[in-house]
Amino acid sequence: MKIGAITSEQTTALQFQCRDILWGFSKLGWETELKFEHEMGDGLDLVREFAETLDVLLVLSGGRWSVPEGAIPPGLPIWTYDADHAFMQATPKRMGADDKLFVQHAHWEVAAKRRGLRAHYLPPGVNTDIFKPLEGAERSKTCGFVAHHYPGRDTQILESLPPDASKMFRSAYKGFQKRGHTITSNEHLAQWLSLNMAKTYSVQDVERIIRPSVLIDFHLLCHYWSRHQFLEQLVSSLPPDQLLLWGSGFESYPDYHAGRVAHGPDLNTVYNSVQVVFYQHFESFAHGRLFEAAASGATVIAPPAAIGTVLEFFPSGEILQAFSNSAAVAMAKSRLEEGPSSESGAHQTCLEKHTWKHRAEKMCELAKV
Repeated sequence: MKIGAITSEQTTALQFQCRDILWGFSKLGWETELKFEHEMGDGLDLVREFAETLDVLLVLSGGRWSVPEGAIPPGLPIWTYDADHAFMQATPKRMGADDKLFVQHAHWEVAAKRRGLRAHYLPPGVNTDIFKPLEGAERSKTCGFVAHHYPGRDTQILESLPPDASKMFRSAYKGFQKRGHTITSNEHLAQWLSLNMAKTYSVQDVERIIRPSVLIDFHLLCHYWSRHQFLEQLVSSLPPDQLLLWGSGFESYPDYHAGRVAHGPDLNTVYNSVQVVFYQHFESFAHGRLFEAAASGATVIAPPAAIGTVLEFFPSGEILQAFSNSAAVAMAKSRLEEGPSSESGAHQTCLEKHTWKHRAEKMCELAKV
C-alpha cells in the first residue's frame, strides 16, 4: 500500500505535518512518497501519473495550488487540511460522488457533504517520535503559549477580514448602526457577536444560513476575539518571568514575546522548557498543538474557548479545564508553585489514542483500503 503527498515547499509547518502524517502510515507498513507543488506544476499528466500509483493521496497545499481537473482516479481517497481553502473550494467540483474526502476541519466536512461527497472529519494527531518528554529537560517556573495572534493586539478585527467575506457581517449589523451604535472597537464587535449571533442563532443555525466560505471567516472572527481576550488576561495577571509567548503577532507584547519557533523538534524543546502550556483554540475542532503539547509531558491548561474539544479527546481530566480565563491563570499559578510534576496522564493518552498512526488506521477503516 502506498500514500503519496503533495505539499508546499514554502510553508514549513505544512511540510512538518505532511511528514508527520506519512510517519503514521509508515508505522502501518505503508510506502510513502512526498512531492512538492513545484514538481507538479499545473500539468494534468504529472499529477495523474503520480495519483495512479497511490492508494491514498494527501494534499497539504499552501492555498495557491489545487488538483487539476481530471487528475484524480475515481474512488481515490484524498486527505486534506483545514487551511487549504482554495483547494477545498476547487477540488470537490472535480470529484465524483464515489470519491472519498478526509478533512481536518469540521466545517469543510459539512461543505463537502453539501456537494454530494462522502467526507469524513479526521482530527489531527501527534508524531510521538518527535513530541515527547525529553530526558534531563529542566522545566522553568514559567507558562508558555504557542500560537499566532492575528491580526495583532491593536488591529480592528472586522477590518482585517477580506472585503467579500466581511460583507455578510457588515450587512448583519446595519440595524445595530441605525440605532445609533457603531462598531468602533474590538470590544464593540465582541458585544455585537454575543448579542446578535450567539443568542439569536444556535451554532447549527449559523452553519445552515452562512455559506461555508463565509462560515470560516465567522469562526475566525470569534477566534480572534477569544484569543485577544485570553491574552489580555494573561499579560495583566502574569509577570514576564512567568509567561512566554511564541509565534507571530505577539510583537505588541514585547516583554513577553520569545520569538517564533519552528514546528517539530524545536517546538518540542519549547514545550519541555516550561511547566505549563496554555491551549487556547476557539473552534469546533481540535488543533494539532493540543496533542503536541500534551505528548510533551507538560501540564496543559485549557480556557473556556477550548473546553469542548478538550473533553472530546481527553475526557478523564488529563487536560486541566478552566471555566473562565481568570481561572486558567489561577490554575497556572498553582501549578508553578507546586513545581515540576512527573509525566502527565495526557502524555499517556496521546500514546494510546492520538498518534498519527491512530488517525491513519481510522482513515483506512473508513476508506476501506
